[in-house]
Amino acid sequence: MIGVLLHLQARTLRGRVVRSLRLLRQPKYLIGSIAGALWMLLWVGRPLLRTGTHFRMIGIDMVPDELRTTVHMAAATLLSFAIVLPWLWPWGGPGIRLRKAELTFLLQAPLTRRQVIGYGLLKSALGTLLTALLLGGDLRGRLLLFSALLPLLAFWSLHSKWRAMLRLRQRGLLTGIGATFLVALAVLTLRFAPQLFASDFTQPWPPLLRTLLLPGRLLSTALFAQGAGEALLASLPVALLAVLQLELVLRSRTPFEESALEWARATEARQSAGRQGTRRRGGLTRRWQVFRLHSAGRPEVAVLWKNLMRVSRLPLLRGVGAAVALLVGFVVLSALVPVLVGIHITIVIMGLVTAGAAPLFAGMSFHNDLRTELAHLELVRTWPVPASRFVWAQVASPALLSTLVGLAGLGLALAGYLGAELDGVSSMIAVVPADGTLGVSATGFVLLGLSGIVPLLAGASFATSALQNLATLFVPAWMIQTPDSNRGIAAFGRNLIVGTAMFFGFLLAFLPSALLVGAAMLAQHFAGIAWSAWAFPLWGLLAAAPLFALTAVLVLFAGRLWAELDPSEELLEIGR
Repeated sequence: MIGVLLHLQARTLRGRVVRSLRLLRQPKYLIGSIAGALWMLLWVGRPLLRTGTHFRMIGIDMVPDELRTTVHMAAATLLSFAIVLPWLWPWGGPGIRLRKAELTFLLQAPLTRRQVIGYGLLKSALGTLLTALLLGGDLRGRLLLFSALLPLLAFWSLHSKWRAMLRLRQRGLLTGIGATFLVALAVLTLRFAPQLFASDFTQPWPPLLRTLLLPGRLLSTALFAQGAGEALLASLPVALLAVLQLELVLRSRTPFEESALEWARATEARQSAGRQGTRRRGGLTRRWQVFRLHSAGRPEVAVLWKNLMRVSRLPLLRGVGAAVALLVGFVVLSALVPVLVGIHITIVIMGLVTAGAAPLFAGMSFHNDLRTELAHLELVRTWPVPASRFVWAQVASPALLSTLVGLAGLGLALAGYLGAELDGVSSMIAVVPADGTLGVSATGFVLLGLSGIVPLLAGASFATSALQNLATLFVPAWMIQTPDSNRGIAAFGRNLIVGTAMFFGFLLAFLPSALLVGAAMLAQHFAGIAWSAWAFPLWGLLAAAPLFALTAVLVLFAGRLWAELDPSEELLEIGR
């Protein structure tokens, strides 16, 4: 019977490969597959084939010897939190993931419970094996690194499946033990962290903390071992734990059929709807709406409302208020409980990165524009909405959300700076000048600088979204969002090509803004006007003006394309 199950899995894999090869007859799949294969060859295959580098160890070989213990203990701390923390919440995925067709076949076949669970584990074992093979360096260090990673990843996967298969009442005792463990670990780590930073990471770790981290140290020892013998010896206990965890999963008597069937139904419904991240909403959230939609009004507003509701039902004002309250609470907490300056710097960097990435991915982050509308083209074309206004609604939907995400990033950066200011360590943040620079205080400089970014952020979000929607109307078969649009190497290659094109398109769109701001700065210099931070908001408006103008031009052009779109021809090209 095991041979039959292996034959079933092999035939399933063969069917997927044959289907992928047949799809290569279409140019979009062929070009996407070539691009994806080239990327894999350059960024994944190159490290695998490189043999000139000599590996002294299979861990982080760039870490100095005097810091090896500290890095190992830090990795053990993160690993301990990552393994124990999921026990504290009652929700999670199913232990065994099987499709409806597989469940129908396996549950009616003359198979034991152990064999059915083993088949489910066999499906996920391939991903674990490939992950262990891909991670690491060249061929010389490959076997050692593989021998260290495979037991760890196998134990991690089996442990998560065992946790998911246990019922809540069965998990009660283990959850209590895990909560006590995490609280003790967090308290000891926070008490020891200031001493560790003060000693330049050379302070010996307390014996009690080392004892609590013994499981995490045991699981990660092989990653920091030197030499083949030490690495294999350190991997042996982890392999034994993985075998023990496998036996626990196979011997589990908890029913898994209902959870697997629920997962299969949810996956099928999500794919048929062409959406990602669909989840059940309670009765209260079903009554929520992003903003109140009046029965009499502009139809494009209804389209905007519908697209925003596709992402979330959370009211916009309520979401903004919650974000502001959270940031204010963080600033107040920083004033009451001083923290390390590194935490403030990390928060500022996270906020700035979020604000910078939001407009770049405005058209690709939220699936609520023309790419999703093309899946229902025969219905959308009947809506009584003028073409240009319809495109405006499609452009504004992801642009508005990206602008809000960018503003949240700026707010996070501001909260990090204000927290550092209240702690008296703001002068240690390198990007913040001293008081009196450009005629304002350090806090004024930050506020004016962030206020100048706001209009630029909005303009960039709208321009990127307009580029995305215009590209969708040019090549709809490439840009459409379908249930399998992000699956397979062909889809990966297409997304890689589209993302690269969108990035360079945004750079070209940003050139007029840079030239306009540069001209304003030159004019101010030759006019002899003193530099002042109060010019930051003006420069932001100047930079945003060409972006909004470009958005308007692109929307008008995209509106003409939408008006001339032939639904029957596009449906055939899309392949429906």
